[in-house]
Amino acid sequence: MALDIETGQLKWYYQYLPGDDWDLDHIHERTLLRTAVNPDPSAVKWINPNIARGQERDVVVEVGEAGGIWALDRTNGQFLWATPFPLDVPEFHISNIDVDTGRAHINWNSVMKKDKDRILVCFHNTRGYWSTAYHPGKNALYIPYHDACLDMTANSANPQGWGPRRAVMRPGSDPKTFSSIAKVDLSTGRITRIHTQPAPGNGSALVTAGDLLFLGRPQSQVPGVRRRQRQDSLGDRTRRSDPDEHDHLCGERAAVRSGDDRRWAIGHGEPAAAGPHQDRAWPQRDLRVRLAGETLTAQRCDEPRKRSGAGAFAAAASTNRLR
Repeated sequence: MALDIETGQLKWYYQYLPGDDWDLDHIHERTLLRTAVNPDPSAVKWINPNIARGQERDVVVEVGEAGGIWALDRTNGQFLWATPFPLDVPEFHISNIDVDTGRAHINWNSVMKKDKDRILVCFHNTRGYWSTAYHPGKNALYIPYHDACLDMTANSANPQGWGPRRAVMRPGSDPKTFSSIAKVDLSTGRITRIHTQPAPGNGSALVTAGDLLFLGRPQSQVPGVRRRQRQDSLGDRTRRSDPDEHDHLCGERAAVRSGDDRRWAIGHGEPAAAGPHQDRAWPQRDLRVRLAGETLTAQRCDEPRKRSGAGAFAAAASTNRLR
């Protein structure tokens, strides 16, 4: 919803998922940008036929925890376009969107209609709590995601009304590509998968002006992916470079959540903000990051600088500098 900041009055609202029977949240961050709106019919399923193609607009983009990408005009809430994400499958939780009004319709085939009904709905925690990353220069949104769906049974004996409830791999999916990173052109809606792996990612994304993409991993690592070369440039735990080679890069800061619920700060150092669950303690770590020649090095700022061994990160930049 949008509120008038002067009066607090409601300006407009939009409901992404009406009648949510599955706890498939659409509560995550919204990306605000200005872009030409030119959705590609070959890439986008639902497009408002009344919008002027190529017109510059102030847009708000949302990616649901259960998947799907929506683009709305943020001045008046007008529906612009939406598409299933990460894939268009029969079990997707939205069956249709009225392209003139933007009204969404749930997938009735995946609704539990009586006790003991067992359903499969897609997707489930496909992007989780972890944030996406927008690069203005590329006009692209980078989304780490999992190819998982929800297996759920109605159970009136439980106070919640369901059980068991669990995530499962999407039927027919490739286990080798369970976890991926997608690049979404926010003008056209075209989706490109730039990285895949079998292990879950469970981490936020962070892009830099130097064309690096950082994301968190379950093993508390913060790998970097060169967006142009589409290859992993910061992954395995390796030796720590000479501590004396590190500059004290304690300037700008940003946070990347890794899979064990740590927030890694890229740059310096005041602690990253806690959350979203304030009753949990989020261990904080800061990284010093430096591009020296063709090697990107990173070090936890809260560890002794002369200590060596596990827990450090280093990355070879191949034959090209990271840019």
